[in-house]
Amino acid sequence: GMSNLISSMSDRPPQRFVYTSSTGVYGDYGGAWVDESSPRRGTHPAGERLIRTEDLLLSAFAKDCFPGVIARLSGIYGPDRIPGLDRIRKKEPIPGSPDAFLNLIHLEDLIGSLIACGSRGRAGEVYLISDVHPVRRNEYYQFLAERLNAGAVSFQGEARERSGSRRCRNQKMKEELSVELKYPSYREGIEALVPRNDG
Repeated sequence: GMSNLISSMSDRPPQRFVYTSSTGVYGDYGGAWVDESSPRRGTHPAGERLIRTEDLLLSAFAKDCFPGVIARLSGIYGPDRIPGLDRIRKKEPIPGSPDAFLNLIHLEDLIGSLIACGSRGRAGEVYLISDVHPVRRNEYYQFLAERLNAGAVSFQGEARERSGSRRCRNQKMKEELSVELKYPSYREGIEALVPRNDG
């Protein structure tokens, strides 16, 4: 696990060790804003594992100045990875709550952000990697459906989103890592990825 990996690098630590975590560590904030200092409330098993790994890295920095940098990633989308595309094409209902927020990052912007974490990120710090426009799920999926000329979107399942609802603030990423996003919101990203179908 991570403890063994950190131990194996103790003699010759890297300049920076960037660990990719997830904004899932925050859990449910009822749609409120979160940033790097917000308490981690994730109760899903995957979120709990990430929290434990983050703590290992942060304690290694506090104890031995291990040069770990934590990047908490929002939902990644990009070529061949567009949330909901197949369901909307097949006119299937979208599982989960229409009102919960999605936090997204285009793959191209993610790569640039991770490179910036390695070159400009401060050891022992956490950076939230997300675009500037959290979006409600019904708004995102309806926008995608309009690009595909697929009609109205329906939702089914739990009223509350299992992974919780929150809006991720990326101010620290922009200020400390000097990241300039090519796709500052889902709209620019989806427009570039999904040609409009006016048929």
